[in-house]
Amino acid sequence: MVVGFPQPKELRVFIGTNYDVNIGVIPLIKEGVTLKNLTTGRRYVPITVLDVIVPPNATHDVSLLLLHTCGYAVVDVSHPGGQYVEIERIRDYGIVPKNVLLVRQAAKPIDTEHPPHVSEMVSTLGYAIRYYYDPRELIAIIQDFLP
Repeated sequence: MVVGFPQPKELRVFIGTNYDVNIGVIPLIKEGVTLKNLTTGRRYVPITVLDVIVPPNATHDVSLLLLHTCGYAVVDVSHPGGQYVEIERIRDYGIVPKNVLLVRQAAKPIDTEHPPHVSEMVSTLGYAIRYYYDPRELIAIIQDFLP
């Protein structure tokens, strides 16, 4: 367990997104985590930068500190932004690829042969990518992702 955090790393789920554009995915991902807990008896804890006090000009450091304390990461890549720094550091912090999920909003119908663009710098890292049309689909996607 990481000193200063009450939950063990394997129960902490980091949620990343572009906070300027797509902050609305956070409550939906949290709802997916909560429903997974209710249906499995697990005690996953969603972790976001919004849940802590961030001193001025410290978002980068606080976000990476939080990521470092997590055993899972769910990152929305619909709108590129600062979350790409978090994605780059995931392996450095010991989060194994099977515990990482990238999600991206797509136009419907989703063509599995030609999915929406995700930067090759991100898509070649080996992390699972799931696409959603309606943001509420994230609830089920998260439930399926977490063991």
